[in-house]
Amino acid sequence: MADRPAVLAIAGSDSSGGAGLTADQRAIEDQGARILPVVTAVTAQGPGGVTHIHPVPIENFRAQLLAALAFEPRAIKVGMLATGAHVDVVAQLMKSATHVPPVIIDPVLASTSGTALLDPGGIDKLALLTGLTALWTPNQQELARLGNMLDNSAVLVTGGDVMGTTVVDVLRRPGHGDQVFSRDRIPGPSPRGTGCTLASAIAAQLAVGQELHSAVARGIGYTAERIVQSVEP
Repeated sequence: MADRPAVLAIAGSDSSGGAGLTADQRAIEDQGARILPVVTAVTAQGPGGVTHIHPVPIENFRAQLLAALAFEPRAIKVGMLATGAHVDVVAQLMKSATHVPPVIIDPVLASTSGTALLDPGGIDKLALLTGLTALWTPNQQELARLGNMLDNSAVLVTGGDVMGTTVVDVLRRPGHGDQVFSRDRIPGPSPRGTGCTLASAIAAQLAVGQELHSAVARGIGYTAERIVQSVEP
């Protein structure tokens, strides 16, 4: 495992084992990379959703990031950031670094059950990361909330939250036009952590040497496989 390329994953923990860093680790390792986990918040999650959130103190968060960056990750995946202060730390360290690998951001604004996972000030501060990011992976609701913040960024707009028999994901890159990935919707409820899984799989594919379009296609395929496995009897 130590000889695999590393992906720095910045996210919350999930006591249900379905999302957050647990999903990140599974996806990253399945793509042939290894995880450098950095915890932003400890969450308590049960069958009904999120019941408690404890953001990690900022000094501890900064120390985790610095320690993980010393291993020279090949890619960075950013998920739940919890507060604007955590966003500030990520932006500061990335801007001061001599080299930043490709950064994939899953802008986790709320849980599936509707609990806010980033405070309002933090949502506005995500703009600090736009020039540092290789790809954003919002769903339709997140894209609407972020507005024109992502206009000049590479964005994979995921369609799993849109009703219908077909799921359509659209990769939008300035100067490349739209590239559409369409598949039949898998019957049954989606498991927790599909957004985490997708962003982490893409980051891991970049870490092992794939270019962006290929990494996205492979990440989408892998996530669909995980959903199928979760609904099989």
